[in-house]
Amino acid sequence: SNSMFCPNCGMLKSNCVCGKYDREKPKGPTNLFSFSKPKKSSVLDDEIPEVYSIEDHKMHSESYKMTSEVAEILNNAKKEGKRIISVGTTSTRTLESAFDTETNSFKECHDNTNIFIYPGYKFKVLDCLITNFHLPESTLVMLVSAFAGRENVLKAYEEAVKERYRFFSFG
Repeated sequence: SNSMFCPNCGMLKSNCVCGKYDREKPKGPTNLFSFSKPKKSSVLDDEIPEVYSIEDHKMHSESYKMTSEVAEILNNAKKEGKRIISVGTTSTRTLESAFDTETNSFKECHDNTNIFIYPGYKFKVLDCLITNFHLPESTLVMLVSAFAGRENVLKAYEEAVKERYRFFSFG
Protein backbone atom coordinates (compact mmCIF):
# COMPACT_ATOMS: atom_id res chain seq x y z
CA SER A 1 0.00 0.00 0.00
CA ASN A 2 1.10 3.55 -0.58
CA SER A 3 1.43 6.40 1.86
CA MET A 4 2.60 9.98 1.89
CA PHE A 5 5.43 10.84 4.24
CA CYS A 6 5.25 14.40 5.43
CA PRO A 7 8.49 16.17 6.44
CA ASN A 8 6.87 17.17 9.71
CA CYS A 9 9.86 17.74 11.96
CA GLY A 10 10.66 21.01 10.24
CA MET A 11 7.03 22.09 10.33
CA LEU A 12 6.61 21.26 14.00
CA LYS A 13 9.92 22.37 15.45
CA SER A 14 11.12 25.35 13.41
CA ASN A 15 9.09 28.03 15.16
CA CYS A 16 9.59 26.45 18.59
CA VAL A 17 13.38 26.35 18.21
CA CYS A 18 14.08 29.40 16.11
CA GLY A 19 11.18 31.68 16.91
CA LYS A 20 9.63 33.89 14.31
CA TYR A 21 11.97 35.06 11.56
CA ASP A 22 12.17 38.84 11.63
CA ARG A 23 14.11 40.44 8.78
CA GLU A 24 14.28 43.76 10.60
CA LYS A 25 15.87 42.52 13.82
CA PRO A 26 17.71 39.22 13.39
CA LYS A 27 18.86 38.35 16.93
CA GLY A 28 19.11 34.61 17.20
CA PRO A 29 19.03 31.83 14.65
CA THR A 30 17.68 32.68 11.22
CA ASN A 31 14.79 30.46 10.25
CA LEU A 32 15.10 29.58 6.54
CA PHE A 33 13.00 27.35 4.41
CA SER A 34 13.74 25.35 1.33
CA PHE A 35 11.07 23.34 -0.42
CA SER A 36 11.12 19.56 -0.43
CA LYS A 37 8.44 17.48 -2.04
CA PRO A 38 7.94 14.20 -0.18
CA LYS A 39 7.68 11.12 -2.34
CA LYS A 40 4.55 9.02 -2.43
CA SER A 41 5.96 5.61 -1.69
CA SER A 42 5.62 2.32 0.05
CA VAL A 43 6.42 2.36 3.74
CA LEU A 44 8.97 -0.36 3.00
CA ASP A 45 11.03 1.95 0.77
CA ASP A 46 12.91 3.23 3.81
CA GLU A 47 13.50 -0.10 5.49
CA ILE A 48 16.71 -2.00 4.82
CA PRO A 49 16.16 -5.76 4.48
CA GLU A 50 18.72 -7.76 6.47
CA VAL A 51 19.96 -9.53 3.35
CA TYR A 52 21.21 -6.28 1.78
CA SER A 53 24.37 -4.48 2.55
CA ILE A 54 23.81 -0.80 3.30
CA GLU A 55 25.81 0.20 0.23
CA ASP A 56 23.38 -1.67 -2.04
CA HIS A 57 20.28 0.17 -0.85
CA LYS A 58 18.63 2.38 -3.48
CA MET A 59 17.29 5.45 -1.69
CA HIS A 60 14.06 7.04 -2.87
CA SER A 61 14.29 10.39 -4.63
CA GLU A 62 12.86 13.68 -3.36
CA SER A 63 12.49 16.94 -5.20
CA TYR A 64 13.83 20.10 -3.57
CA LYS A 65 14.23 23.76 -4.38
CA MET A 66 16.70 26.23 -2.93
CA THR A 67 16.10 29.88 -3.72
CA SER A 68 18.92 32.31 -4.41
CA GLU A 69 17.96 34.18 -1.22
CA VAL A 70 18.33 31.08 0.95
CA ALA A 71 21.58 30.10 -0.80
CA GLU A 72 23.01 33.59 -0.20
CA ILE A 73 22.05 33.59 3.50
CA LEU A 74 23.58 30.13 3.99
CA ASN A 75 26.78 31.10 2.15
CA ASN A 76 27.12 34.26 4.26
CA ALA A 77 26.52 32.27 7.43
CA LYS A 78 29.29 29.84 6.49
CA LYS A 79 31.68 32.72 5.69
CA GLU A 80 30.90 34.30 9.07
CA GLY A 81 31.54 31.03 10.90
CA LYS A 82 27.91 30.58 11.94
CA ARG A 83 26.45 27.13 12.43
CA ILE A 84 24.21 25.47 9.87
CA ILE A 85 21.38 23.76 11.77
CA SER A 86 19.02 21.39 9.99
CA VAL A 87 15.54 20.73 11.34
CA GLY A 88 14.57 17.28 10.12
CA THR A 89 16.07 14.59 7.93
CA THR A 90 14.44 15.88 4.74
CA SER A 91 16.08 19.27 5.29
CA THR A 92 19.37 17.50 5.99
CA ARG A 93 19.22 15.64 2.68
CA THR A 94 18.37 18.92 0.92
CA LEU A 95 21.24 20.86 2.51
CA GLU A 96 23.80 18.15 1.84
CA SER A 97 22.59 17.73 -1.75
CA ALA A 98 22.37 21.44 -2.59
CA PHE A 99 25.90 22.21 -1.40
CA ASP A 100 28.39 22.36 -4.29
CA THR A 101 31.76 20.98 -3.14
CA GLU A 102 33.54 22.37 -6.21
CA THR A 103 32.63 25.97 -5.36
CA ASN A 104 32.28 25.30 -1.61
CA SER A 105 28.91 27.07 -1.63
CA PHE A 106 25.17 26.78 -1.99
CA LYS A 107 23.52 27.94 -5.17
CA GLU A 108 19.98 28.41 -6.38
CA CYS A 109 18.70 25.11 -7.66
CA HIS A 110 15.68 22.92 -8.20
CA ASP A 111 16.74 19.31 -8.26
CA ASN A 112 16.11 15.79 -6.99
CA THR A 113 18.14 13.96 -4.41
CA ASN A 114 18.47 10.28 -3.70
CA ILE A 115 21.36 10.80 -1.28
CA PHE A 116 21.56 8.00 1.27
CA ILE A 117 23.27 9.18 4.45
CA TYR A 118 24.41 6.38 6.75
CA PRO A 119 27.29 5.90 9.23
CA GLY A 120 30.58 6.75 7.56
CA TYR A 121 29.10 9.64 5.56
CA LYS A 122 31.18 12.81 5.78
CA PHE A 123 28.85 15.77 6.27
CA LYS A 124 29.70 18.75 4.07
CA VAL A 125 27.81 21.58 5.75
CA LEU A 126 25.77 20.48 8.74
CA ASP A 127 26.76 21.55 12.24
CA CYS A 128 23.62 20.54 14.13
CA LEU A 129 20.58 18.32 13.52
CA ILE A 130 17.21 18.50 15.26
CA THR A 131 14.86 15.64 14.42
CA ASN A 132 12.23 13.21 15.65
CA PHE A 133 12.80 9.72 16.96
CA HIS A 134 12.64 7.37 13.99
CA LEU A 135 11.83 3.71 13.48
CA PRO A 136 14.71 1.36 14.31
CA GLU A 137 16.60 0.00 11.31
CA SER A 138 15.21 2.72 9.03
CA THR A 139 17.20 4.91 6.69
CA LEU A 140 16.23 7.88 8.87
CA VAL A 141 17.79 6.45 12.02
CA MET A 142 20.87 5.63 9.93
CA LEU A 143 21.11 9.29 8.91
CA VAL A 144 20.84 10.37 12.56
CA SER A 145 23.47 7.77 13.53
CA ALA A 146 25.77 9.07 10.79
CA PHE A 147 25.56 12.51 12.36
CA ALA A 148 25.47 11.76 16.09
CA GLY A 149 27.12 8.35 16.28
CA ARG A 150 25.46 5.01 16.90
CA GLU A 151 26.18 4.90 20.64
CA ASN A 152 24.75 8.39 21.23
CA VAL A 153 21.60 7.48 19.31
CA LEU A 154 21.19 4.24 21.29
CA LYS A 155 21.56 6.19 24.56
CA ALA A 156 18.96 8.73 23.43
CA TYR A 157 16.49 5.98 22.51
CA GLU A 158 17.12 4.20 25.82
CA GLU A 159 16.36 7.43 27.69
CA ALA A 160 13.27 8.05 25.55
CA VAL A 161 11.88 4.58 26.30
CA LYS A 162 12.66 4.97 30.00
CA GLU A 163 10.92 8.36 30.14
CA ARG A 164 8.03 7.14 27.95
CA TYR A 165 8.51 9.67 25.16
CA ARG A 166 6.13 9.49 22.25
CA PHE A 167 7.75 7.92 19.23
CA PHE A 168 7.33 8.27 15.50
CA SER A 169 5.27 10.71 13.54
CA PHE A 170 3.37 8.34 11.30
CA GLY A 171 0.83 5.84 12.49
